Parts: sequence; structure tokens; C-alpha cells
Amino acid sequence: MTEEEINTRVPVWVALSDLYLDAPIDDAPLKRIASTLHASAYSIGELEQILFHEVHPVCAENLKSVAGNWSGFDESELVQAIVTRLERRLSFPWPDSQQKELQTLWKQIEMLLRGLG
Repeated sequence: MTEEEINTRVPVWVALSDLYLDAPIDDAPLKRIASTLHASAYSIGELEQILFHEVHPVCAENLKSVAGNWSGFDESELVQAIVTRLERRLSFPWPDSQQKELQTLWKQIEMLLRGLG
């Protein structure tokens, strides 16, 4: 991944990482995330791939932590973790409960994106 590709993805990664904070996800965060995604250069399908294959594998552990991060991920650490994972082409299966919850949140964001388009 080139530096330009990384820089283009950073706002998307940061916005999507908010789905993994130890905080309630209601309309306000979903609208903010959708707005950031809408402003990106990516299609809805590409954004879904970024969520499930780039952000989720790096951020999912935060939801399992008793005292998980609730204020936001450190951007430079998030970017480094995602880039490192992509460079190594790491992959692992997700527990079904996490996947279902994430898909539900994604469908809400997707509806907001379609309303913005």
C-alpha cells in the first residue's frame, strides 16, 4: 500500500474504529461516521471491505476488554497496526456474535450513506 493510499484511508479507518469503542453507539456517532465515509473516495462496497478486512481485525479486541478504550484509538497506533497487518496479509475468523453485531451497525451506516448520496 502506497503512502498516498494510506493517507486516503486514514480518515476512514479512524471513523470506522469508533464502532469498536467501549461506548454506546447511537444516531449521533453513526451519522458522524457516515458523513466521514461519504466524504471519502470509496464506494459503499469498498467501505464495507475496509471495515471487515482492515479495521475489524485490528480493533475487535477492544470490545472484549473489561476496561476497553472509550475515548478513541490513537491514530498513529491504529494506522501502524492496520498497515502492518495488511503487509503481513494476516487473517483470522471472527466469532459469530461480533460479526452479526457489526453487520447490523454496518447496515445502519449503509442506509445513512445512501441517504447522503
